[in-house]
Amino acid sequence: DYIELSGIHFHGGSAVLAESHHCVIDNCHFRYDSHFSNFTYRYDALASGSNSNKLAGNRGIYISGSNNEIKNSSIVYSAASGVILADTANRVTNCLIHDIDYIGTYAAGVFFGQPSSRQYSSGHTVSYCTIYNCGRSCINFHRVNKYDADIRLLNNNLYASMCISQDGGTIYADSLPSNNIEIGYNWFHEVYTGPGCYVYFDHLGGRGCNIHHNVFFKNPRAQRKFLTFSARNAYMYNNTFVARHKELSSLTTLLRIYKQEHPDMTANNLDATIDRAQWMFVDTLNMDYRLRAGSPAIDSGIDIPGITDAAVGQPDLGAYEYGGEHWVPGHDWGEPPDVTWLWGSGKPVKTPTAPQKNAVPVPTVYVTDGKLLFRPDDHHVWDVSLYDFTGATVARWKRRRLSVLPLHALPSGLYSVRMHNGKTSIVRRIVLAD
Repeated sequence: DYIELSGIHFHGGSAVLAESHHCVIDNCHFRYDSHFSNFTYRYDALASGSNSNKLAGNRGIYISGSNNEIKNSSIVYSAASGVILADTANRVTNCLIHDIDYIGTYAAGVFFGQPSSRQYSSGHTVSYCTIYNCGRSCINFHRVNKYDADIRLLNNNLYASMCISQDGGTIYADSLPSNNIEIGYNWFHEVYTGPGCYVYFDHLGGRGCNIHHNVFFKNPRAQRKFLTFSARNAYMYNNTFVARHKELSSLTTLLRIYKQEHPDMTANNLDATIDRAQWMFVDTLNMDYRLRAGSPAIDSGIDIPGITDAAVGQPDLGAYEYGGEHWVPGHDWGEPPDVTWLWGSGKPVKTPTAPQKNAVPVPTVYVTDGKLLFRPDDHHVWDVSLYDFTGATVARWKRRRLSVLPLHALPSGLYSVRMHNGKTSIVRRIVLAD
């Protein structure tokens, strides 16, 4: 109890805080915390707290006990989960988690697990995190308290989920008849397989869930639309829905909410799926979904205690109140550079440094549908090179904007993507599988 890990960089290793209390992991950076390519899959093994289980290493950072926190840290490259929270009142705060579950199981960026098959976890909070490039879900509920989960998912930037799985969502819960779940002030964007959606509470899951002040946008492939519920008493207030395709005709076609007991459980949501321009957003190209003066959404909402308390005058429709706080979700520090290895030498040429605020935005690289997508996320020109595992150059190009490179002709295996903009060099690993 009362142990703090700070400023440590882990490569090819993880951390287990089993039955711990009031412990902190701060400013630590994990690479390949759970790396494997073949194992006998068991759903519970990825979440179990048994260190004697031979599959215990196939799971990611494991935290059980109570009042523990991992914060200001990064977890990058994991075949299984990034972080698993068990027991009660544990937190993941201001963390960067990406390239997770590249084996494509039920693992997730953050996975709510359990200390044993007889107990359930509750009271956890995931806030101010950026989670992306996940084989399946960014966040997965499993073995949480059936009657009072007390889960908070707040101010997170969640995107590029469902990269190699077909059935699931950015947030997924299966058979979760629980109450007291809050999902608020998050961005959801980019689901990369057809059946996937953003919030998917499966098999009577999500009862008593309060979903408010979220923005759902850039939905290029989802067939189950934005949200799927098979639950009663799911509350949805002050969310903004923006569709990419014109054929998504109205909010009623995007939401599958079953067995609602009261008509006032859905209110103040802004449906911008038909005519985005009429709502007068500030700058959709740069993900600024605040309202401009004169928007018909201003003062068109109703008072909802606990939801619209910060309204400026009459509540507005959507996630952002005109004249109110301009909240931006996700972590607030620049990503530290990866350790880059000289080919065949086993010697690092760069040592990771502590993250710096106001750093150059980090490009996003991910693979979907046999293509490599490169998104710079800033205004720099990047030199991008793709190498195979021998160090041979496969492709090279310069890009300022989103670019796509077909990979169908390449054999399966491990590849490296090296990006350089004159000041910053970044290396990412990708895995191609048949």
